[in-house]
Amino acid sequence: MRALTSLLLLLSLCFTAPQARAESVAVEAIASLADPAKLATLYNLACYECQLGELEVAKVRLSYACKLDKTYRVLALDDEDLKPLWDSFIEL
Repeated sequence: MRALTSLLLLLSLCFTAPQARAESVAVEAIASLADPAKLATLYNLACYECQLGELEVAKVRLSYACKLDKTYRVLALDDEDLKPLWDSFIEL
């Protein structure tokens, strides 16, 4: 049931305006903080969003992953999928 709820939340994000979508992603990220296993999912979703050109959404996801586990910052600096965000790593 929880997987279905998460899927529905992610699908709903696809149909919202970019600003509202970024805010929804932030809420989703905060909700997932209780489960560190989801950090890899946040990181991977940031990669996908970045490749789709959704840079603000990707930045929010990546920011949460990096704040909770510094390893993701190191990985991201070498991940070609996140290259469009490399200039904004100062903020992360």
